[in-house]
Amino acid sequence: MMDSNTYSFNDLVEISLSPTLEEEIKKASVIISEMNLSKTTRPVYDRNIRPIKRLFKTYYENREELKRKAAKLPIHTFIILKFLKTKINEYKIKPEMFIDQIDREVAEKTLSHLEDLLSHPPIPLNPNDLKKAGLVVKFINEIPMLQYAIKFKEVQRFLINTQSEAISLNEKFKYYLIPGIVLCLLTPFFTPFIVMPFAENKSGLGILMILLFLLALAADVFLVFTGLKINNEYVVLSDNRDDKARFIRYKEQWNEVVSIFGNHGLDRYKFLLEERTNLVEKMLVDIGGKGLYQRVFQFEKT
Repeated sequence: MMDSNTYSFNDLVEISLSPTLEEEIKKASVIISEMNLSKTTRPVYDRNIRPIKRLFKTYYENREELKRKAAKLPIHTFIILKFLKTKINEYKIKPEMFIDQIDREVAEKTLSHLEDLLSHPPIPLNPNDLKKAGLVVKFINEIPMLQYAIKFKEVQRFLINTQSEAISLNEKFKYYLIPGIVLCLLTPFFTPFIVMPFAENKSGLGILMILLFLLALAADVFLVFTGLKINNEYVVLSDNRDDKARFIRYKEQWNEVVSIFGNHGLDRYKFLLEERTNLVEKMLVDIGGKGLYQRVFQFEKT
């Protein structure tokens, strides 16, 4: 059964172009294609089919708006339709994936409408329009790669910049905590030799001895607590470094970036991203208003 949510045209743009949502659709298509539908429980099926169901429902609810947009912004609409068709073909998404008849019918009508709008647009694109659309498609595909490259370089810079700090904190921890623990262990042993003379003879020497004892005790506390504080700072920094190091550990995606853009510094990748962002963001503002770019290309920051 179709979900009860209502989806806007901007939802359609997002689901067409967003790399994050594409991963969800890709994962769902793999799971559903490998699923034995006759033996799968309904809750498991419903949970996994949800991204694909949302894809078709979002398109179906906005099919008339798509036609209107195609008459006003033919290049923009063509790009969205091409991305949608690519997703559907690449991940082998078919109406037969759906158990419910109503879902299957919506999927069939969506695919028919998509093919018809691509084959017979209200305003056919000329060669120059197709060239512009091709450039935007290329840039849209490259934006996630450049976002990844920037994060990769920022993580590398962070690990280099914090390496000496991590080593220093680890060394300081030893300097403070170990002597502090040794003093804590020795202090009870020397206590009788310090307190007994003071109890027997409350002279200036006795008072001096007790003051030295209190000073040693304060030093114990200072060393231990300072060592623990430094150790906590080291653990936090070390965990942070480990988390970020995991991001750059597997370099398959990085190798793809290098093969397309080359191995550059952080500023170069930022320039390339800005160049693509300016063009793509303008297109998204034209078709869906401000803020749509951030929705489509949200990316975790370092």
